Parts: sequence; structure tokens; C-alpha cells
Amino acid sequence: MFRMRRYRVFLVFAVITVGALYYFTILGGLESAGAASVEGLKNFGQKIESPSSPPVSKSKQDSDSEGESNAKDIIAPIAVLSLAELGTTKPSVAAAQEPESQATPAPLVKPASRYGHSDAPDKPPSAGKLAPAATSTSPNKTTKVETGPADPIGEPESGKGRMEIIAATGIPKIHWSQQPEHFPVPTDDIIQLPTGKPKTIPQIQHKFTAESASDKAAREDKREIIKKAFSFSWDGYRSKAWRQDELSPISGKHRNPFCGWGATLVDTLDTLWMMDLKDDFEEAVDAVKEIDFTTSARNDIPLFETVIRYLGGLVAAYDISGGTYRVLLDKAVELADILMGAFDTPNRMPMTFYMWKPTFASQPHRAKTRVVLAELGSLSVEFTRLAQITKEARYYDAVARITNEFEIWQNDTRMPGLWPLKVDASGCKKPEQAPQTKYDHPTRKGPTNSNPLLLPEDKAAAADSPSFLDGGQARKVKAEEDLQSKSEGGLVDAVDEVRKASPKSPVESNSALSPKAPASGVEAAKHIEHESYDSPPMSSAARALVKREVSTDPASKPTECEPQGLASPPYTSSEEFGIGGQADSTYEYLPKEYMLLGGLEEKYRAMYEMAAEGTIKNLLFRPMIPDEKRHILHAGLAKVAEKKSPIEDKVDLRPEGTHLTCFAGAMFAIGAKIFDRKDDMDIAWKLTDGCVWAYEATNTGIMPESYLAIPCPNADICPWNETLWHEKLDPFGDLREKTRPLRQQAVLSSEKKTPIKDPLEDGDKVSLTETTKASLVPGMAGSQTEWLNDKKDDSGPAGTAISSSRISNAAKPKVALSEEETDEVMPQAKEAAASSKSLDKRQLGDLNEETPIAPAAGKTVSSAAAIPKEPKDTVSKPTIKSSEEPMVEKTSAEQKLDMSKASSPVLKEKATGVKHANGTAKPTLYTPPPIPTREEFVKARISDERLPKGMTKVTGGRYLLRPEAIESVFVMYRTTGDEYWREKGWEMFKAIERHTIATYGASAISDVTSKKPVALDEMESFWLAETLKYFYLLFSEPDVVSLDEYVL
Repeated sequence: MFRMRRYRVFLVFAVITVGALYYFTILGGLESAGAASVEGLKNFGQKIESPSSPPVSKSKQDSDSEGESNAKDIIAPIAVLSLAELGTTKPSVAAAQEPESQATPAPLVKPASRYGHSDAPDKPPSAGKLAPAATSTSPNKTTKVETGPADPIGEPESGKGRMEIIAATGIPKIHWSQQPEHFPVPTDDIIQLPTGKPKTIPQIQHKFTAESASDKAAREDKREIIKKAFSFSWDGYRSKAWRQDELSPISGKHRNPFCGWGATLVDTLDTLWMMDLKDDFEEAVDAVKEIDFTTSARNDIPLFETVIRYLGGLVAAYDISGGTYRVLLDKAVELADILMGAFDTPNRMPMTFYMWKPTFASQPHRAKTRVVLAELGSLSVEFTRLAQITKEARYYDAVARITNEFEIWQNDTRMPGLWPLKVDASGCKKPEQAPQTKYDHPTRKGPTNSNPLLLPEDKAAAADSPSFLDGGQARKVKAEEDLQSKSEGGLVDAVDEVRKASPKSPVESNSALSPKAPASGVEAAKHIEHESYDSPPMSSAARALVKREVSTDPASKPTECEPQGLASPPYTSSEEFGIGGQADSTYEYLPKEYMLLGGLEEKYRAMYEMAAEGTIKNLLFRPMIPDEKRHILHAGLAKVAEKKSPIEDKVDLRPEGTHLTCFAGAMFAIGAKIFDRKDDMDIAWKLTDGCVWAYEATNTGIMPESYLAIPCPNADICPWNETLWHEKLDPFGDLREKTRPLRQQAVLSSEKKTPIKDPLEDGDKVSLTETTKASLVPGMAGSQTEWLNDKKDDSGPAGTAISSSRISNAAKPKVALSEEETDEVMPQAKEAAASSKSLDKRQLGDLNEETPIAPAAGKTVSSAAAIPKEPKDTVSKPTIKSSEEPMVEKTSAEQKLDMSKASSPVLKEKATGVKHANGTAKPTLYTPPPIPTREEFVKARISDERLPKGMTKVTGGRYLLRPEAIESVFVMYRTTGDEYWREKGWEMFKAIERHTIATYGASAISDVTSKKPVALDEMESFWLAETLKYFYLLFSEPDVVSLDEYVL
């Protein structure tokens, strides 16, 4: 019979469990929702519209791989056929397509009402010689907040460009919505696109002559192989990662580190068009229609990555296709309107990681105080081109304000002409305040009072009785008045609480203590905290209130921000300057923006030339390489601790080469052409050839991500110096050689040590008048027992031992241990030995160190112990160590070295590995290897690290399929017409194809110095969008995407 009463507790528990499971299932995504958690709580329990479009059936392959976008097991690339032999059969897209769980939202703004019907050009506009039309700006329709905005919230400092988030299933998606601006730009203050007749920009490309038929055939064969390499990777993306951000080319899975909107899909659109893959292009455009930029699994949008991959990809595809695919522009506008919310800050500097969810986006914010330079300065080209196409000046205004701030600051940094890698973009400078008393911290101010303050009713009593000021009540009254003076009425109730918690009594009023009253509120609080015992106790709330410094005094009010432009991050003692990672595209975009605006904005030229001069003066160096006739250049990383004067040349330069810096060759070449800087063309050649050398130097023929080199003292003459290279590989070699005799002596010679004795077993007889059972415990060395000095003091007699082992004090003998006491001590000693695992691991075989312990009081012991010959019943007398210099346990290597030098015949016998009398083998002692010479050290390091000659350290051995080096090679060919660059480019392509080709595409590799590098199962979007595009254009006709017509 079921009895409800008996099981009611279990039923209640079951109901609670089911309810909790349901609750957390529904709200499971709120933690990942971040700033929109409050919005989710508001909507909890309300009806939510379900997606309108039905899901698409998935193949078994995708069902198995769902939710496993990251391959944890790295495997080597699988051999595939040569790309020249591969066909172009395309696998089915349906097999890789993710289910569509969200209806495509309508465009935020009607295209016809925004752009009209004549905005789309009939052909690709000339980027370099574009004549912007007159801009008419519509009034800003954003709602202006009437009341002053709340204090902006600083943006979190933990943003990451690449951050993969696995989208939760079964949870309603949160969508971005337009929010009223907190810091809108008045319509009259919007910076307009420059107007007027564009300037004539000098020709960039070399004047090529007609090629021979044989040269044309060879060139087209190479271009076709490159095109097949592209198609192979693109088909792998179509079949395994369609509409995802990235393909994992070995496992066939996918990654979504950039919001999951299909970064590879969007970023590759223009390359598809250039390679005349029109069917693939149109298929990709259809997929772009389904992208929903208003939602993402990420809580933030990485502004820089989103602009260069998505917004740039859409605008470039719209331009290259002649403006015939309007959906590309519509999606670009949809995305740009979302990103514009990142610029809604007091100084209009963007939040580089935009928290887009409505609950967070609706709050006022500031930009970071430590922004990566490239993330702030690499937005101009994409937003400017979008403004030109749409005739919406607000897009240009957003980036023009950033440029203006960079221009103001450029000549006032610690390295004039260049900007540091980290920038304070908050626009908020808080003035420092000096402390008022020794108790006050600069950030916590409070008023100071040198005279005691009394309540009004106590002033008369104080006048009649001066001792009133000295009592506990006076201290209490003093603290109360300090609080009241600070609060100015804001904490009257709190002061009353203090009075109620500590009521006044006649006894206290007439008490007399110290005649000195506290001098400040902080001192009063300290006095209250240390009241005499006869004072009434205060409540915890009142005591906490006394301790807390609260004031409306002007000195203690939170100071508002002093407006400032871009600046160095606060509390920065030194800064780094470079043109590589974290800075690259900021400088690259300066000449590109100049061309895009038709030369109508002269500040871009001035800023570029100032940056170029700063780079040449402070960052460029010639690395020492074996080929002395090959003059190459690298751009290093400078560290500056203080502002450099114009005449000061000394800079702390890190002589590194990085793949990201390889774009500089193309930048200097373009700048040399359009700004008539003829000498810069030679610099462009040497910078680009420096990257080519780095490709040729490794075992794979691929340049590492980063490495260190040796700068030549003379840039004109730089002979190869093998000795100098070895010194750089072993910077401490000279010191090691000088200290070699001392180190060897320290290792091989020392005072006579207690030899290591075989462990004793139960039943062995020893002389307990000279030692205790603790000395027989293996591993109980100096760290287990501390010895006192033999001199007498007040703490005890000479020779007393203080043991920290687990042996109890009752087990310590006074003179000797009886057999019964021995049996009692032995189990405890064994327990202590078993617990000393860290010591046992440092010992060898059966060799266990005997730990000396104190003898009986009044007796002396010798300094060395002899190894017993036959019976294990005696030990020698160890020296007593001073308590001020506790015994230090030696490592096993040191023990062995001491044993190898011991004079005892038995010890020497042990060292040779002979057998004990009972026939058991005795272990051979360890002898440390000799200290290596410089030649041996260098040879080993070159072999172990596979260092090419000229590199002192490969700090980053990966190759991530980056495009910077081939981009500069392509630009150098187009600007010089020298076949040298095509030859080098082809060798680079063959090396990359050989080592990166994988099952479904190309994979990044872990170490370019290895002959068989491990694949990383990663294929970033720029492999298809940029790297293969530049390889393809290198072997195309010069008029295909001419540098005089397009800005790449």
C-alpha cells in the first residue's frame, strides 16, 4: 500500500528537481547572453515567436560532427594528388549546409529610399582615381537624449579577435536592435567626404611590353595550377564548412571564431570573381542573402576583424562585380549600421569589441584605455568606400574623426612619426590629487581637522571640564562629528545610528584618558576601533560606517574626466613601436586612403611621409646573412622609455623579422610611386627581398611567423661573421668559460660528507646511545630535523635536537632507547619515511641518506661517520649543526659526487658497482656530465632548434597561410616589371603547396624549420581571400585588377 506520508519528502524533492531542471534549461543561455541577461529575464515566461523557416535536413556527416567544430587531435596532412592533376568536380553543398533556424530579417533601411536608383555604378569605380560626387547628407534621425547621459562604462579589456563560441541549441536567439545614441553627432558637425576635382595620381604600374608566346604559355600554366589550388580549397569549404567561418581542412569540421557569419564565404567573394569562377560567385552571393548580422553566438563583435573580413569583403565584391549584385551593398549597409553603435562614445572613438546585445548596447560606454593600434586605425578604407557608394557621410565621419586624432598626436608621441602599439582611446584623463594626510591615499580624500569636534550639548561640559576631551566619550563624539562634517547632512541617520549604538553615560563623560585628541576623521576611526574596555561596544554597521571615508567635500568628489585626445595608456613606463603585428594596416591604409579620396585629403600624404621617415630612422636594419652581396632589410620592434628628442638616434631595437611586417615592401613601393619618393623604391625592394630570404632559409622553404636576427653595424658593408653568430647563439659563453674552473671545483670538491648507508631493517642492532631510530629512516634529512648549536642558552642544554618529523616527542630518547621503546618508535619512523615521497624520488636505488640526530645531553660527536664493515650495529657521531644554519639536504647528484671522492675503501667499492657481502648488487653512482664548451653548446642548439644561418632564434615557427609576403612580391612585380619576383613567387607557392596541402584544403603548419611539420588543421579566410589571390594575380596579365584602377 502506497503511503503518501512516508514518501512526501521524496516527492517534494522530486518536484523541486524537475522545476530546477526546467528553469535552467530555459535560461541556460542567459549566462552566455552576457549583457542581454536582464532582457532575457524580462522575456522569461512570455511567448516567443519560433523561427519561421523549416530546418534543412542534414547529412549523416554533419550530424556526427555537429558541436565538434574544434579538432582536438592534430594529425599530419594526408597525401593527395598534385593540384595540377586534380579535377574541378564540386561536391554537394547540401551536405555541409547548416540548418536554417532563423528567417532572414528585412533590410534595416529600404535601398531605394536610402540610395535612390542611380547610386550603383555601371562599372567598377576607379579606386585610385575616383572622383567622389558631392555629398548630400540627410538629417540625423537618431533620437537625442534630452537629459545628460549617465557616466559611460569602460569597455571590458578582455576582448579577443579570434574567439570561437559554440552556439547553444534550443534557446531563443537575441537580436540586435537600433538604440538611441547617447552621444550623437549634430548634423552640421558631420565630417563630409572631400569634394572637388580629383588630383592626378602618378602611375603605379610598370609599363609592360608584349610577352612571347612561350613565356605566355609558361605563365598561364602556372596560373592554372594556382587556380586549381584555389578550387581545391574552396570545394573543401563548400562541402564541409559551407556558411561557417573557417574550414578545418584535415578533419573536415569547421570553426566559427568571427561571429559565425561565414567569414571565408564573404571574404573570398572578390577572388571568385577575379578567377572567373562566376557560378561559384553567384552561389556564394545567394548564401550571403541568408546571413543574419543581427545575431551571433558571441557576446561581442570584434570590430577590426569584422570590418576587414565582412564589410571589406562585401564592398569589394560589389565593386569588382560592377555593382550588379545589389544584395551585397544591402548586406554591407546592414552590417555597417550595426557597427556604427560601437562609435557611440563621448569622443566618438569606437569600442573595438562591441557588446551588441540590446541590454548592454543601450547603456553609455567609453572606448578602452589600452586599444591595439591596428584595431583602431584600420577601419578607414572600408567605411570610406561605403560612404562613397551610398553617399552617406556618417560612415566617413566615423573614421575621419579617428584619423584627425592620429594626426594631432603623431608628432607628439615618444617616437615622433609613429604611434605606440597600445593606445588610450577613452578620451578620459583623471587628474591626480595629492594626499592630505599620511593616512590618506591619493584616490581616497577626506577633510582633515586638527581640533576636536563636539556635539553642541557637550560644548559646555567641555568648557567646564577640560578632561572631557580626553575620555572615551570624547573620542566617540569626535568620530561622530567627523562623520557629520563629511556627510553634510547626507548621513545624518547614520550618525544617529552611531549615537544609538554607543549611548552616552555620566561615567564616561567624566572619564579621563589621553589628553591628545585625534587629528582627522581617519584617526578618529582608529581611536574608535581601539576604545578602552569600559566603552560601550559599537554595532558592526556603525563601526563599518566610521571606518568608511565618505565626503561631499570638493576634494573627495569623484573627479570628472578631463577631455584628451589619443594618448599613451595610463601608468605606462615604456612603449613599443613597430609596423608589424598590432600596427601594420594602420600605416598601410594611409596611402590607400589618399588614393581612394582622389588625393583630395592631403593629410593622409603628410601622415604617411612622417610615418615612413620615422620607420626608416628608427625601425629598419640590415640583418647579417651568409650572402654578403644580398642587401636585405627588416623592420624591427623599438622600445622607448621616454620621449625621444629630434636629434637623438639611440633606440632600444629588437632585431626581429615577422611575417606580418612583410606588407611593408608593398607599402613603400606604392608610396614611392604616388608620392614621388624615389629612394623608397630601393627600400621596398630590400624589405621584400628580406622576406623572400626568410622563405628560402628554412627547411620547408616557408618563412616563420617571427624570428630574431643580427643587425649589421654598417648597413652598407656587412660581411658574414660566423663567430659573431655563435656569440649571439650563446651570449653567456664567455662567462661560462671564465667560471668553468670554479664550477667544476664546486661540483667535484667539498668537505667530507656523511657517506650514504644501507637502510636498516627491523631487528638490526645499533648503538642507541649515539643515535636514535629517526636516523635510520630513509629520506629524513636536513629538511626533516633541525639541529641546535652545542653552546648552552636559556632554551635548553647543549646538544638538544628539535625534530620536525612525525615522530612524537614521547618517542625521543633522553639517553638511550630500550628494546620496547625501539619497537614503539620503528612504526612511526617507517610512516615518516613513507610520507617523504619528494625526498625518495631524489635518491638512487638502495642508497639512502643517514640523517644524524642529537646524542645524549652533554656528549659530543665527531664530524664524519664511518661505514660499518660487518654488523650494522654502530654508526659514527655526526657533527651538530647550528640552529642558525640548518642542515640543507643535498640532491642525489651532489651525494654521488661526494661519495665518488670519499676516501673510505668501502665507499670506493660501492662507487664501482661491486656487490655487497650478501651478494646483492650495489648501484653505480651518477657522475654529472662535463660543462659544455661554446662550440658544443652552439652546435647542439643549431641542431635542436634547426636554426638557419642568420637567425639567432625562431620565436614563432608556425605558418598560418599568411598573404603579406606574396602581396609585396606581387606589388614589386607590378611596379618594377622585373621577372625576379615571379621566379621567387613561384618557388614560394611550390613550397607552401608541398607542406600545407591537406585532405580538404590547405592547413597551417606548426614549425617551418622542421622537414616534416605537423599540420594544425586550420585554414583562415585569408588563404582564399588574399594569399591565393596574390599568387594568381602575379601570373595574370598586368591589366587584370590594375593597381592604377583598384585599391587592394
